[in-house]
Amino acid sequence: MTLRSVERAENIQSGFSVSWISPLNRYIFADHEFLSSCVTDRRLLSGAPVSSPLSSSQNPLPGLSVSITETLQCISAMSTGKHHVTLEVIRPFSKAGPKKAAKNCGRKPERSRILTNTPEKHEIEELAASKSRKDDHDDQIELNESSQSEEEASKAEILDDLKENDFVLVNLATKKMSKFYVAKVMDISDNTVEVKYLKKIAANKFAHDYETVYDVDKMTEIVFKLPPPHDTGGTKRKNREMTFYIDFSLHNMGYL
Repeated sequence: MTLRSVERAENIQSGFSVSWISPLNRYIFADHEFLSSCVTDRRLLSGAPVSSPLSSSQNPLPGLSVSITETLQCISAMSTGKHHVTLEVIRPFSKAGPKKAAKNCGRKPERSRILTNTPEKHEIEELAASKSRKDDHDDQIELNESSQSEEEASKAEILDDLKENDFVLVNLATKKMSKFYVAKVMDISDNTVEVKYLKKIAANKFAHDYETVYDVDKMTEIVFKLPPPHDTGGTKRKNREMTFYIDFSLHNMGYL
């Protein structure tokens, strides 16, 4: 019975009337029903100066301190009874601040387009390929830096064990060429090493033939420490010769 009493033509029509659907009435809502949304009202920003004065509802929110002069004027008006002073006059309602400018965040502005269209498709593919190349380049730089640091650390560990009478491969480089030489360590002091160069006789055979001592930089000019050589033996001349069981073909060996 309750449902039947509700389902009447008057109730159905009043529902459409209140929602402003039928009959059409643009004044169905009173002004006080919009007061709750006035908090977020903002002034329209335009380049042209505004000549008309702003109403009290459009004024920006004052600070926490209220002007003493305005308060005294309101009190005097209330005492005379000539004007009805409301709380809104003393302290206007809060208003929403201006909207923040939209940030682009570094993104390229897009437009409406058909992504499967040939020119658009090619553009997207080129952007993806360039990004992939950049990522690969960054990864390669990081890999080179890490491998270089590992090589330097490994080289430092090996050269820390360097001692007198060891044999090393020395790289002497100029602007135009770079040569490698086998040398014998005579003395070590900090980062400087005193060496005697060996004369190259064959591919991996060298001999003591020089008495001059040279200073080389331990970290930049010494490539690596060589394994102990094998003495040829025999005659006095052969005793000066020694053989290193290492392939020197990968280095541009120099002849002294």
